[in-house]
Amino acid sequence: MTPFMRFKRFAQFCCAALIGIGPIDAYAQNRCSIELILALDVSGSVDWKEYRLQRVGIASAFRDPELIELVSYLPGGIQIALTQWSGEFDQRVVLNWQSVKDKRTAFDFAEKVDDITRYENSGMTAIGNALIHANKLLRRNPKPCYKRVIDISSDGFSNRGNDPKSVSTILEAKDITINALVILDEDLSLLTYFEKNVVRGHGSFVQAAYGYDDYARAIKEKLLRELSPSLSHYEFIIKNNRKIARSDY
Repeated sequence: MTPFMRFKRFAQFCCAALIGIGPIDAYAQNRCSIELILALDVSGSVDWKEYRLQRVGIASAFRDPELIELVSYLPGGIQIALTQWSGEFDQRVVLNWQSVKDKRTAFDFAEKVDDITRYENSGMTAIGNALIHANKLLRRNPKPCYKRVIDISSDGFSNRGNDPKSVSTILEAKDITINALVILDEDLSLLTYFEKNVVRGHGSFVQAAYGYDDYARAIKEKLLRELSPSLSHYEFIIKNNRKIARSDY
């Protein structure tokens, strides 16, 4: 049995258990499984073709049957938002919080991604500031979720603004997971840089894309991995039969 099938079977059990527990029924039904921010690099190293490959790759992933099936098994679905970032003062929410929980809402999200405009930004790369901006956006999510994830895509090292290692360490302490999709050329040291300075939190990881032409494959693989949450989240809810407090950060 594949990891996804094991998760699918366990998620079915969790859905039934959450509905039947009683005291947390209304609470559980008012929460989603994962809130996810996709933060896209639009710095000077990313040309218009490369930006389009990012946008098309994300839209394609949310039309993919495997991803849709996974999302449909997540209790409450997911909340997702999309940002663009470059320099220390260049972050923008381009698609505010959307609820995705089935084929219809996944396709709706994909259509909105198709229509997103790239905004002009500086040529700099400020990863730490992109994370700070994403953290503020997490606080404005209208439907709280059990797990919070920032998914940052980039093809370069941070060269402006706040130190990403310091920022990511603070966010990890707030129970926020940071994953990264790193677009590589010949310099594989970028993978090590993100592993040491950016990704943090339970189950965090770096996904490699070998050039922008590989972005669609990489983002789908990454989403399938990060939207298959730790089973401990559901086990904790069922075992303790109580509310999980959402921290104020």
